[in-house]
Amino acid sequence: MLVIAKHYKERWGSGVGRYYMRAGIRGIIGILFVFSGLAKAFDLYSFVTTLSTYPYIPHFLVVPLSVVVPTLEVALGLMLLLNVRARVASASLIAMLLAFTAISALKYYAGGTGDCGCFGSVVPRKLSAAFFAENAVIIVALSFTLLKTEQNRRNPSEETYQ
Repeated sequence: MLVIAKHYKERWGSGVGRYYMRAGIRGIIGILFVFSGLAKAFDLYSFVTTLSTYPYIPHFLVVPLSVVVPTLEVALGLMLLLNVRARVASASLIAMLLAFTAISALKYYAGGTGDCGCFGSVVPRKLSAAFFAENAVIIVALSFTLLKTEQNRRNPSEETYQ
């Protein structure tokens, strides 16, 4: 056990290791949300249809949400990828995921197992326990990017881009 702890400290204990791990998480999740938003945007009709199956979303909000959600996903995903206000983007995505997961859980426990609409009609996904586990992993990963460290406290004007 001591060897594992020592290896962890050597690998990720330094600020540089945590920086690259955080950057990797931001990149992967940023790509995921850009893809998800674009998939929904290219087939809005299917996304509107999917949103209308959720019983707790009022019908007058279905069309506005079908435009706002993909737009926010692409914008926030790009913010994560480009590391522009990444903490704001992470917090916003966590809020969106928590809200969507809660609404999906209500649908799932009411007996609905249809398409969740996560990736539009490009990648159909059913509501299942695995769906909720995946959302939990994404929320934990995004939470990790919110942690304050020396790397994200420094002055942005001191950063160099290579």
